[in-house]
Amino acid sequence: MSVEFGGAPFAAPARLLIDGAAEGPLLFSDTALSFWGGVDPETGLVIDQAHPLHGRCLAGAILAIPGGRGSCTGSAVLMQLILNGKAPAGMVFSQAEEILTLGVMVAEEMYGRSMPIAVLSPQAFARLDGLDRIRIEAGMVSEPGASQGPDDAAPPAALPSLVLSDQDQHLLSDSVSQATRTAMRIVVRMAELLGAE
Repeated sequence: MSVEFGGAPFAAPARLLIDGAAEGPLLFSDTALSFWGGVDPETGLVIDQAHPLHGRCLAGAILAIPGGRGSCTGSAVLMQLILNGKAPAGMVFSQAEEILTLGVMVAEEMYGRSMPIAVLSPQAFARLDGLDRIRIEAGMVSEPGASQGPDDAAPPAALPSLVLSDQDQHLLSDSVSQATRTAMRIVVRMAELLGAE
């Protein structure tokens, strides 16, 4: 079902925590989900019996939840879902979600596999309820075929630029091991996500 506001399909600007584009059927819940103990990493099924999405499969869908819940090991479960081919095609949150985003960052750095992660304002996130299919692309979350309106085109507020010391720059250079460079890239990306200066 397409829920329209003012006669137009849904489209809203988003902050992308992980770049990329994806489209798929929407799995929406206004309840946070714990991936550790709440999602089977082998099948992609939501196994938390108390969650509204219990029994639904995340594979290939766009998962829209306010954020994650619980243990930091949720990032490891999401990385395992990505490696097993059972992960969502993309995720949309109503707040910055560091733990789950970290799992995607590590999968991207270590295995070259990723998915887009977008954050909508709480008001725009609530409007997803009832939609069948959405797309994440170019700083927007929208129904397929929706066009950007003038009010929807405003980009999210810019985050402060991260200032790296000489030692930080060294840890990103070819003069250190690949493992060190990879770890440092992840630290830098997470610092940027958190708005560190």
